[in-house]
Amino acid sequence: MRLKTGLHLVVGLAVAMLSTLVSGGSAVAEQKLVYPGAILSVSGPSGARAAFSTNLATVSSATSFSSTQLAPRALLIKERRLGALSLMSTTETPEPYSRKNDLCKKAKTRRLLSQLGGRARCSPNWALFTTATPNDSYLQFQWAIANMTLSSAWDYTTGSTDNQALVLVVDTGVDYNHPDLFGNMWANPKEIRGNGIDDDRNGYIDDVYGINAITKSGDPYDDNGHGTHVAGILGARGNNARGVAGVNWSAKIVAAKFLDANGSGSLSNAITALNYGVTLKRAGHNVVVSNNSWGGGSYSSALAAAISAANDAGILFVASAGNSARNNDTTLTYPANYDYPNVISVASITSSNVLSSFSNYGATSVDIAAPGSGIYSTYPGSRYASLSGTSMAAPQVSGVVLL
Repeated sequence: MRLKTGLHLVVGLAVAMLSTLVSGGSAVAEQKLVYPGAILSVSGPSGARAAFSTNLATVSSATSFSSTQLAPRALLIKERRLGALSLMSTTETPEPYSRKNDLCKKAKTRRLLSQLGGRARCSPNWALFTTATPNDSYLQFQWAIANMTLSSAWDYTTGSTDNQALVLVVDTGVDYNHPDLFGNMWANPKEIRGNGIDDDRNGYIDDVYGINAITKSGDPYDDNGHGTHVAGILGARGNNARGVAGVNWSAKIVAAKFLDANGSGSLSNAITALNYGVTLKRAGHNVVVSNNSWGGGSYSSALAAAISAANDAGILFVASAGNSARNNDTTLTYPANYDYPNVISVASITSSNVLSSFSNYGATSVDIAAPGSGIYSTYPGSRYASLSGTSMAAPQVSGVVLL
């Protein structure tokens, strides 16, 4: 039976999932690092500050320290080691903090503080890092970034193409020419574009960016808009001075179109789309997650088998919980309610951190909630649009998974 974590795991979604999925519970961004040395500073009345300045000469002549004045009331000290320079070298690298390398904890530093007089304080020479904030032009419309604490997650990683982790967007297709998506579309390395041949022998001709399960072709272009919007949420190119930033700035998106221009599609084509991801995985492509912002119908053993096959292949199945404002514990909603370990069911919240009025919920059948109301993202024809739904919440989670 699939264990559920409940609906209340919304706050800090990105950092919480990253620390669990990526680093085994300890994100590098949260690890305290220090450079050699310590910083002495003084506060308080002018007399104390004057005493601090007067005693700088005493510090400089101390046999066990080298020192560099940083400001009238601040001093960098370092232990003398074989005539080492007092200025911090640009080649120095930080190391994990411990009491052993904390100069402030040493007795000789405490003695030095007492010599300085005034309200002297000591601080480790902490290592500091940039805060990753993209320069995308519509960033002000993306309230989900703050809600999911994505800036903290991006301090850890904004995504990498090194391992070619792929996300399968099972939807209405993707506008693979969109300027905010083109650079993040997966390009099938085993297929020669435009030669009219099924080079990789997977049943699809020229499936460079994915497939169209409706036409049984290799062209998954989006003629509806929904899939392009979903793709932008999870993987629009970040920090490219245009449009929006996806949760993963360097996502590799595989489009699996099974929904038509009206946003509807058949169960059989949904299964075909999912099976395409499994086929890619078995062929050596690193498909790690499929995003499934769709629903309808009743239980299907065939669809259950396709999700189970994805589970066996190591592919997560992120599903929107549904937009009927009902309890999925009592009124089953598919595919979100399929009971497999790889299924992650996602509800929607607003910018006020409350359940969206349309969102389904369920204490045992819904795993997590993510921003889904008024989400600004990519749209076909180099455009952008704001849409709402659990369809918009699911790719927030898929993007985090991909990170």
